[in-house]
Amino acid sequence: MTGKGFSVLAITSLFRTACEPQYGMFNKQQFMALAARARVRVISPAPWLPHLPLLRNWKRWHNLAAIPRHEIIEGLEVSHPRYAMLPKIGRKFGAHSFAAGIRPTVRRLVHAERPDCVLGT
Repeated sequence: MTGKGFSVLAITSLFRTACEPQYGMFNKQQFMALAARARVRVISPAPWLPHLPLLRNWKRWHNLAAIPRHEIIEGLEVSHPRYAMLPKIGRKFGAHSFAAGIRPTVRRLVHAERPDCVLGT
C-alpha cells in the first residue's frame, strides 16, 4: 500500500521540539520524506520536569520543562508524552519509565488512527 492512505506511527526519543529546534534533525528529515508518501504521526516523549524558576540555572533542564505536549512541526503532528526521569540516579529505571510514559499515547493513537505500521527509532 502506498500513498497518503498508508499510515505510520513513528516513536522516537530523538526529535526536534519548539524548544530545541536543532535536536534530532536526521529523524525530522527522515519523517518529512516519509510524509511525502504516507500519513505520519510522531510520538517523541520528553522527560517530566517541573517548570520551576530554579531550573533556569540549568538551561537544558529548563528547556525540557517547556516542551509543549502537542505541536505541529513542518506539517508533522508531534505528541510529547511525559515520562519520569531522575537525572543521573534514575537511569536504572529509564526504560520502564519511558515505556509507561508513552503507553497511554500509543494506545490512544493506535486505536484512533489504526496505523499500518509503527516505526521505532
